[in-house]
Amino acid sequence: MPNYTDRFWAKWDKDDETQEVEIHLLEHHLADVGACFEALVDQPTIRDRLASAGGVDALDDAAASRLCVFAALHDIGKVNVGFQTKTWDPDLRPPRSWWAGHTSDMVPFLEGDDRETRGWFIDALGWSDFLDWDDNQGETAYAIFAASMSHHGEPIDLYSTKQRNPKIWRSSGNLNPQAQVRRIRDLIRRWFPVAFEKDAQPLPSAPAFQHMFLGLCTLADWIGSDRARFPYRSEPDDDYFENTARPRAQEALKEIGLDIGKQRAAVAATSAGFSDASRIFSHIRDFAPNPMQLAARDIPLDERLAIIESETGSGKTEAALWRF
Repeated sequence: MPNYTDRFWAKWDKDDETQEVEIHLLEHHLADVGACFEALVDQPTIRDRLASAGGVDALDDAAASRLCVFAALHDIGKVNVGFQTKTWDPDLRPPRSWWAGHTSDMVPFLEGDDRETRGWFIDALGWSDFLDWDDNQGETAYAIFAASMSHHGEPIDLYSTKQRNPKIWRSSGNLNPQAQVRRIRDLIRRWFPVAFEKDAQPLPSAPAFQHMFLGLCTLADWIGSDRARFPYRSEPDDDYFENTARPRAQEALKEIGLDIGKQRAAVAATSAGFSDASRIFSHIRDFAPNPMQLAARDIPLDERLAIIESETGSGKTEAALWRF
């Protein structure tokens, strides 16, 4: 039997010539995206903007780690056997009535209509640990979890009339969704232990904060789904996050240009003189700053907006770069 019949996958591809199927385990993809989100919120500007969106002065490490947990859980809905089996070969998969997605199909039990699934899911996920992550008895945590389900670009409709389908959440063949959710729960606690510390900063409840979280979660999913940076791995590996996902995520942000720590350190080590800005445009010789550029330099740096008006070719771009 193919390996995808007894393990949970998140990414799946078939070679057109050999017809062989390659899979990337669900737990590995969750690690990839969680690590990419972690790398994003480690960027000072992104962290500051998240805090601003939440109406707080700063976002501490525990709050940031809790957002990483929810980002990692973005695809937890893929544990249902209706999703897992719909790409199987026709002679292996269940009837079409079993087919399911991995976001809207969660609504019936998230909202309590499918009580059977809701009962085991919140227990297997350890939802009780999330109840003190905010000041609203877990309502903000639930809203952010729902936001992570919206990573395809459309808000998940928690008021939809989606019919419950508990059979897709039960064990079938060698696939046990409940056991897989428990495994993911245990792995995530290893990946982000700071998130589960007591007496940490509550998660902000502002809608703008949830909105920005979703944008970053979607970005993390895009980056973490790049097969060139995160090759498929079909064998379980308890150390995958530390040894593979996290270093690849950090390297990916550097290559893309989202992590500018190296550039920032290089600039800090220089005098940041005008020649550093002008050299970008002229590799032959340095230019001395003209009066307009000197005036731009002398505007106090605590001014949030500086407008430079000057004729074409007078060096406004170099002035802006020098000021920056």
